[in-house]
Amino acid sequence: GTAAIGADGTIYVNGYGIHALSPTGLLLWSYSIPEKTADPIIGEHGIIVAGAQNGRLYLIDPEGKKIRHIQLGSPVNKPAVAAHDGTIYAVAANTLYAINPSDDIQWTFTAEREAAAPALAEDGTLYLGSADWIRYAIRGTHGGMAESPWPIHLHDPAHTGRFNGLGNLENPAFWTIRARA
Repeated sequence: GTAAIGADGTIYVNGYGIHALSPTGLLLWSYSIPEKTADPIIGEHGIIVAGAQNGRLYLIDPEGKKIRHIQLGSPVNKPAVAAHDGTIYAVAANTLYAINPSDDIQWTFTAEREAAAPALAEDGTLYLGSADWIRYAIRGTHGGMAESPWPIHLHDPAHTGRFNGLGNLENPAFWTIRARA
């Protein structure tokens, strides 16, 4: 998977849970989830967000404590997106969920077939691809991406956060994760 990097340099990786590594590669904490998790993103106030195969979207604080989870039903195996107003957008199967900061599902949009991870433009438009060969554009009112260090998969619309650290498993940070698995 792809890591997310916090403002302080903390690296968040997925697996069967969310794991936080220091910038030097030391394991800071690990929050176990009994199912495979999607790549994490960082929402408002540094909250780490990741879905899991058990149909839940997890919100974890920067210290590794679960804030809450939201049951979406189908597996949430794609990265979510964090908007400027605190709304989290997540996909489970063919449904896009808009979840407001108080955990209420504001609205849903259902494509005819399996949906891809959502993309959020700076003007607030959500884009959603689907196996039905349609690219959906949904006008948002949330003001664009969150002002967090890693609000979407691969950091930003230009995907400047490409991360290929797992190509070198000699790196001590990844030996730590492998040892805990």
